[in-house]
Amino acid sequence: MRKIINILLLSTLLLTGCWDQNLLKDVSLINSVGFDLEDTNKISTTVSIRTSEGSVGSGEQRTKTVTFSEIDSTPRGARDKIDLEVPKKIDGSKLQVLLVGEKLALKEFYYILDVFYRDPKNALNAKLAIVKGKAKEVIKLGSEAEILIGEYVSDLLSSAEDATMLKNNDVQSIGTIILDPGQDITIPIIHRIDHKTAKVMGSALFDGKIYSGKDLNRDDTVLFNLLNGHLSKMARFTKKIYDTESVKDFITFDISHAKRKITIKAKNPSNIIVNIDLEVKARVVEYPHDVLDSQKEILKLNKVLSKKLTKQAQKVTKQLQEANCDGLGIGRRMIAKHHHIWKELDWHKVYPTITFNSDVKVEIIQKGIIN
Repeated sequence: MRKIINILLLSTLLLTGCWDQNLLKDVSLINSVGFDLEDTNKISTTVSIRTSEGSVGSGEQRTKTVTFSEIDSTPRGARDKIDLEVPKKIDGSKLQVLLVGEKLALKEFYYILDVFYRDPKNALNAKLAIVKGKAKEVIKLGSEAEILIGEYVSDLLSSAEDATMLKNNDVQSIGTIILDPGQDITIPIIHRIDHKTAKVMGSALFDGKIYSGKDLNRDDTVLFNLLNGHLSKMARFTKKIYDTESVKDFITFDISHAKRKITIKAKNPSNIIVNIDLEVKARVVEYPHDVLDSQKEILKLNKVLSKKLTKQAQKVTKQLQEANCDGLGIGRRMIAKHHHIWKELDWHKVYPTITFNSDVKVEIIQKGIIN
């Protein structure tokens, strides 16, 4: 036994440690990065880096965001230039958000992600978003408003995720879907409002590997995700019930449960019909008319809301087809269940012509404590 212990102790003395270690004290961590297409057709890369300075009363370090921006033919080239401006080598392993300017997304969205998939040190769990206008304008909020921009935008996107506005929105999951011939991606859109704030506006619809230039607004994005079988912590709608100009015209309700079914009838490449049935259970959170103790009124509201959401669902599928964005993964279902027909068609050309039939059924199950 003593001999074994001596051998183990001797072995520990011969160990050299990790040859590929990357110490935090030796690097500057990027917490957000933005890419834009400039008028010269070169790519502008803007990064935000968290720095610490001084100390406050209790000895705590005060952190702030510093931004750097460079232009080159590739994201890697611009990043190498930024490396020459920063005291320590920049490192993307703790990246929180990746933003892409609208102009660049319309032309070469997927290709700028190449560097993130090739380098194993990059953070593939970083959240992704399209910026209306320039991505650098959102990144610069960090230094202008003295906020940690990576955390700020990440929190914005997390809130949108809780509100059923997005799903699987990181570099890794999007990289998987974007290469799928039977499904297209949707990515949240961020817009800078003023010198202090930004806002998630809706979803950008993608046609293959590039941004189509068409979007879904906030309400349509929520319904799109419900049609896609996804319900997060909350999905809220406000609908007009009556035609007067009063606050009493409207009802606001949350979706507490959703059940979605998609069936596809495909007789031949020119006759493809997609039926989407969505059943939701709703909880009333605001309705000034004090009549919800009446079952007759509840049934009436169920009918009205079902009709309105059905009409909205039909609008959503039409917008998807206009953008040639198969965000519902209908092509993936065709591959699995109608493969003999799938082999005969050019999905990119056929998808905008298929027939969608959407039907939404609403059932109010909670009406609040007033009634």
